[in-house]
Amino acid sequence: MIIDEKDFISFISIKQNLAKSSIDNCIIRVRVINRWFSDKELTKENIEKFFLDLKDRGKKNNTLNTYYFVFRQLLEYYRDRGLKVDFLDGFKSFKKTKPDIIIFTKEEIEEVQDLRGLVASTGKAIGTARILMSAKEVSKIKQGDILIAVMTRPDYVPAMKKAGAIVTDEGGITSHAAIVARELGLPCIIGTKIATKMFKDDNMLEVDAKHNLARKLKIN
Repeated sequence: MIIDEKDFISFISIKQNLAKSSIDNCIIRVRVINRWFSDKELTKENIEKFFLDLKDRGKKNNTLNTYYFVFRQLLEYYRDRGLKVDFLDGFKSFKKTKPDIIIFTKEEIEEVQDLRGLVASTGKAIGTARILMSAKEVSKIKQGDILIAVMTRPDYVPAMKKAGAIVTDEGGITSHAAIVARELGLPCIIGTKIATKMFKDDNMLEVDAKHNLARKLKIN
């Protein structure tokens, strides 16, 4: 497997609208990934071996998470280019903690009922979950739905205007999702790490951004 570096960088620069620092990080990491995968297929098993190799070589938590971020961008890139995108299915997600990295399996994520992140805009909403993995899916959002995404970009705004709340895997208080949510007065929790994996389309959710909580509701 060899990633077309120029095409990938063009994608994350234009379509993903990443900051320059994030793009610079992706350039460095994707070259390492290309070398490691030069004679290997891009599969979940090989990605896990790649991370184990990084840990064996003494790479710290923050470095491991920067590589995971690049793989998430590769997933979006492959999806946009119409390529096979199952290489992260069931892949263990990494969540940073001070002592070490906690690893969640897909099954463990599905058992989680609520999560927390960083409050970007306060408020409370209840609605149906809609997972947006690309701007091509913005038409999925109906009035009052809970928009769940890895991150948002300007082409997500039409969906964001219909949403009752926004929850993202990534981002900080100056991210696109945070800024637009505050402008629209929408409850918004960002940086949850696993929202797009934990929640499914049609889940009934409560987003309580005042208490930094997004959770599944049980329907009787």
